[in-house]
Amino acid sequence: MLGQIGLIIIAVAWLIQLLFLIKGKKDLRLEFVIAYLIGIGLLIAGAMKEKNFNDMFYLQILTFIAAFLVLARKLKIPKRKYLEIKAN
Repeated sequence: MLGQIGLIIIAVAWLIQLLFLIKGKKDLRLEFVIAYLIGIGLLIAGAMKEKNFNDMFYLQILTFIAAFLVLARKLKIPKRKYLEIKAN
């Protein structure tokens, strides 16, 4: 059930992005990224609830991380706040 809701939210997010694109706004919309994160989060939660840890589950986690990094970049959060890399 959570997975289905997540997919619906992802589809709505893509429709929002498409509508803005049709209006001539070519930038990646913050609304899209947030809705996409919520949708992927629900897909992950649904898989965890059903104990369905297959390849798709791990790809969803990677997609969630990538979408989070896009959100952080969109909000201009300094890299050190969300991704700490220590140089040796």
